[in-house]
Order: sequence, then structure tokens, then C-alpha cells
Amino acid sequence: MANERSYNFNWHWTPDEWAWSPDVGRWRPEYGSPSTCVAFDVTTSGLAPIEAYDYWRETVFYGFDADRNSNGRAAGFSAHASGLLAPRAEFYAYQSDGVSGRRTQSQARADGNDDVTLGAIFAGRRRHRDDRDSVVSSAVGDLFFYDAARPSRVVWEAHRGSHLVLRRADVVEVLGQDVPPAGLVADALRRSSLSAHLGARMRLLSDSLSHLTHLERSLLLDGTVELALAALQQAVCVAKGGNSGQRESLFAAARRLIDKNLDDPDLDAGRVALALGCSRATLYRAFSDHGLTIYGYMRELRLQRVRKLLGAAERVESIAELARASGFRDPSNFGRVFRRRFGQSPREAATTSMRHARDRSEEP
Repeated sequence: MANERSYNFNWHWTPDEWAWSPDVGRWRPEYGSPSTCVAFDVTTSGLAPIEAYDYWRETVFYGFDADRNSNGRAAGFSAHASGLLAPRAEFYAYQSDGVSGRRTQSQARADGNDDVTLGAIFAGRRRHRDDRDSVVSSAVGDLFFYDAARPSRVVWEAHRGSHLVLRRADVVEVLGQDVPPAGLVADALRRSSLSAHLGARMRLLSDSLSHLTHLERSLLLDGTVELALAALQQAVCVAKGGNSGQRESLFAAARRLIDKNLDDPDLDAGRVALALGCSRATLYRAFSDHGLTIYGYMRELRLQRVRKLLGAAERVESIAELARASGFRDPSNFGRVFRRRFGQSPREAATTSMRHARDRSEEP
């Protein structure tokens, strides 16, 4: 049944981009994630004061059970939020009156939500009791951490902030271990040199959401995800007694961002630095620490991608198209760069690969 309050959502996607939409009711796992980065706004504006809190509680929260209405809220509740949702992550910016709630182990088992949330507070305070009974109080300028797979209790004052919802598999991959308890991670983040960069990036993204193009939203969301993963990686490493350093974490984040956007011919050092919230000079030094330049790194990855495509193709009709699909803007210059790197032209490489494939197929 259509949600009679879907008018409180302002959403921007087609059924081809995402099968779910607010007018069909709450999202369910069978709807999956959007195939691209999509945007929405949601508000309690226009609702009767007595209805506003329940609407927010029933419509907005996933992986968190907000407390039921109380007489104190009957006089009115106000909140609004904007969000970006993509296959890999979600970003939300919001302003809200006070709200509290919990997460139990039975709730986590029932809905299967094990996402990890990393957020920034721009106004108000947040109090979080985790499953070790550790209490973390966070205020303006702090980052907060929430794990939907673990029991917890959260109390927000009236607040403004933003948070990034990360897939657990991505977090586990960069940490090399399962996600530590929320209190330990929050404490470690306070000692991470990347936390200030991440908080500033989340604030900037929050303030500019309504002015960004689709491509800008996608790139900046990707960059924020990589910076968040780098901050978590650095924080947990420091907490365990190691210190990979800010530039080392930025180097790892930049490489992941480049790998995921290699086919974009406009991707360059400036856009990578912008996406990660660092200066070009810092980015250059991060690559220099490993004897690399960022342009050389991107060029090598693109060349290797084209070479792999040439080797896999049964026939090659347009080398220029393969080059463009791998992020090379100028096909004529690409040919010279390819020959200098591999000692033969792209066409010669394709012919050699096809001849070797034919010889292998003819072997008894």
C-alpha cells in the first residue's frame, strides 16, 4: 500500500535506478540498493505536532529502534534530513530535536542489519552506551561511531550533524579484523590525525548537498567513504600500538578511490585531493613516500587495464574506444605512451595476444 505521507519525501530517482521509493512504504531488504548515487530530502514540516515524532520514528530510522512517543514530545517535534544513497554507502545530513533509542541483539538478528556508522556532530550532544557498558559522550567537533550489529543505547539532545553508513565488509577489509566495540573506536578516533579532516569533509558535504551535480555527489561520496575508511584504519592501528601515519592512510584511501574511478578521464590529482579533503601537496607527498607520483600511478593502472582488455578480446575493432573506456582522453597520445611502456603499439599487442590465444587453442 502506498505511504500516505510520502509527500514529506522529496526524492530523485527512477525505477531503473532503484526499485524502492518512499510511496511504497518502508524500505525492505528485497528492494536492494540503488544502482547509482541517488538523493532525497525528508521533513516533518506540514505534519501535525502530535504526529511528527512518530512519523520520524517509523520512517527514518533503520538499524536503530527509537523510543516511543512521550508526553514531552506531544507538544511538537521537528526534524529534516537530506541524504545520498549508493550501492556502497549512504550519507545523511540532518537537524533534529532530541531523540533516544536502543539496539538489541534480537533486533540485529531479526533484521540482519550490520552496517557501521561514522558521524560528525555540528550542534548538540550525543550519549552512547555500548555493549561493554562503556559510555561515550560526544559534542560539537567530535566524531561518533555506531555498530548496528551490537547492542547499544543512544540519547541525542537537539542536534545537527551528519553520518556515513558503511558496509561492514569494507570496514573489516581495511581493518584486517572484525569491528571493535564502539567505545574503543570512538576513543581511538579522537587520537587519529585524520579525524579532523573527515569531520571537515562531512561538514562541507552536508552544506553543499543541494548545490552538487550527480557526478559531483558520486565523486565526493566516494572520497568521503575512502577518507572514513582511512581514518578508521589509522585509529585502530594506533590503538593497537602501531602508527601507520596520516600520509600512509591517505595513500591507501587515494589508491582505492583511483581504482574505483579509473575510467573517468577527468580524474586527476586535484579531484582526488578534493574528494579526500586534503591538499595536493599532501597527496603528492603520500605517493612520493612510496617512490610514486599520482599521475604516474594513474597512467600505469590505465595502461595495464587497456593491455588486459586487449589480451582478453577475441578481436579488437576500436583501440581508441578501449583507451577512452580506461580513462585516456587522447587516443593518439595514448598510442605513444603505450608503445613507450610496453615496446609495441596497442594494435601489435592485440595481434600478439590473439595469435597466442589461437596457438593455445590449436595445441593437441
